[in-house]
Amino acid sequence: MMVTHLLDFYIDKGMENMVIYNPHFAPSNDFYLKFGSELDRQVHQMNGKLPVDIFLVNMLTMKNKMEQSLKKYS
Repeated sequence: MMVTHLLDFYIDKGMENMVIYNPHFAPSNDFYLKFGSELDRQVHQMNGKLPVDIFLVNMLTMKNKMEQSLKKYS
């Protein structure tokens, strides 16, 4: 619910999309994919030692998918 409130805040400010940088092996990558993010590309940071996934997200799509998921548990 907290994430949906944050998304509402930015959507109300007129923002539509966001970019998320996350370490390649982070468990949260599955979370982003589940709620509509698309993996755009992977870059390597720290002299090539750290693979980082870059996700593109439509905030309204993410919010709607999260709200649908929350309804299943209420």
